[in-house]
Amino acid sequence: MFKRITLVAVALALVVAAAPAWAQGIEAGVKAGYNAATLPNMSTALGDSTFTGSTKSGAAFGGFVAFPMNDSFAVQPEVLWVQQGVNLSDSANEYNARLDYLQIPVLARFSFPSQSWGRGFLLAGPTFGIRLSANVTQGALATQVEQDAKSLTKAGDMGLAFGGGVDVGRFLAEARFTQGLTDVNTDAANLTQGVKNRAFTIMGGVRF
Repeated sequence: MFKRITLVAVALALVVAAAPAWAQGIEAGVKAGYNAATLPNMSTALGDSTFTGSTKSGAAFGGFVAFPMNDSFAVQPEVLWVQQGVNLSDSANEYNARLDYLQIPVLARFSFPSQSWGRGFLLAGPTFGIRLSANVTQGALATQVEQDAKSLTKAGDMGLAFGGGVDVGRFLAEARFTQGLTDVNTDAANLTQGVKNRAFTIMGGVRF
């Protein structure tokens, strides 16, 4: 866990350090929140339609730097640590996959005119993920077996994120949906079809 947090911190520090060379009037901040993830067609890919899927609850945290192009538009790269995966179960067995990523969204941010309560904004753009860890727990409910699943999952992931939120002074709150564009699994996973990450994330943060 400490190594993963350190990796996120180092990556964010590099982005912040490079920012002055990119633009003037930049903004930076940190954010953290709740991530609800799933692999929508995992039960079908496993060849067992009796499994019932549910979201994998996890955390998301990291930081961002925003480069304003004008009063309404900015380019906002981020560095986030996110927990993804899926929970599957039937009457006797469970299959739980957990995937941790260093995720780097590069987002376009459009801000609405300021109001007395704050300022709304929209976000959209690609995301690039580096897998940090992958584990699978499976078997009968009373005899769960956990195994490392790095050989079954690809080291990288790409997706598309879009969402929105509100700025209130230095503070922000946002919600976003991220849909994976590339298959998570390798051929070694022996799945009948590819599976892609999907997540809904709620975060709060503060601007420096």
